[in-house]
Amino acid sequence: MSEETALWAWFLFRSGLGLAQAKAVLARLERGERLTTLLPVLRRDPRRWGLTPAQAARLHPPSQPTPVSALRWDEAAYPASLRRLPLERRPALLFYRGDPQVLRGPLCLFDEAPPADEGLLDEALALLLDEWPTAAVWGSRAAERLVAALREMSGTAILFVRQGLATFEPPAEVGGLVEEGRLLLLSFLPDTRPPSPRWAALLAETEAAAAAYLIHCGTEPPALAPSGATRLWLTAAPPAAPPPSVTVVTAPALLPLALADRPSRPAPASRPAVPEPEEERLSPQEALARLGAAGKVPDKLRRRLLGRADDP
Repeated sequence: MSEETALWAWFLFRSGLGLAQAKAVLARLERGERLTTLLPVLRRDPRRWGLTPAQAARLHPPSQPTPVSALRWDEAAYPASLRRLPLERRPALLFYRGDPQVLRGPLCLFDEAPPADEGLLDEALALLLDEWPTAAVWGSRAAERLVAALREMSGTAILFVRQGLATFEPPAEVGGLVEEGRLLLLSFLPDTRPPSPRWAALLAETEAAAAAYLIHCGTEPPALAPSGATRLWLTAAPPAAPPPSVTVVTAPALLPLALADRPSRPAPASRPAVPEPEEERLSPQEALARLGAAGKVPDKLRRRLLGRADDP
């Protein structure tokens, strides 16, 4: 928590400006420039910043703005994919509870569809937790299994929560994992905002925009991603003609093949389905060989693929 972040929260939600207007001002901040030093400038020359003199006259924050735990869009830990959203959709603050260091690298987000096979989902979570940032949406079956997996094994994970975090009272096991620094709660809504169904569609789009990979485990083909994320469909019964722009993965052991490149930005939505038919029956040893060709295979992932997760 920082004074600058607390000032951003006041400016966005309590200064009297509209949210879009406040974001437009923040978007014009130069790299390294602070809102603390900009406020006097806004009051002196409001029209240059798109404000009226009356609006600028009210820009006097409290001496101690209410502290918040949030990442600003100008901070390095803020997801780069969100930073590329149009201004009207880009969250200026990403609120969190837990250790923000859990939010690292390209994010793998399991969607809200009920899984066709929970065994496949559990295997996929076991493979990904230690090696890739893995997330789910609170209230989904994937989130339940993600929390259960964290309680049984090592690793860290992320849950998106569709309400202000100050209004969210998680179960004891979730709160315990947050306190341990193993589970990070994220929200795009201010701390005191209650849950509301009218926000669900917009929040789902923003969550998808934060991910590099969207993983679907349902029976029906997944909807196209409303972002640049790569859409993966984990299914033991692939269709004869996979949907366009969807990467079909037929076994959890093959998921690392689809994630091996770890793009620095979300992959294009247009991508042929993989694996090809002859790859769908890869043994764990063959999968390891393929992964090895793409780079070093982490020891924990190697042991899991070979069924020796408990080896020292």
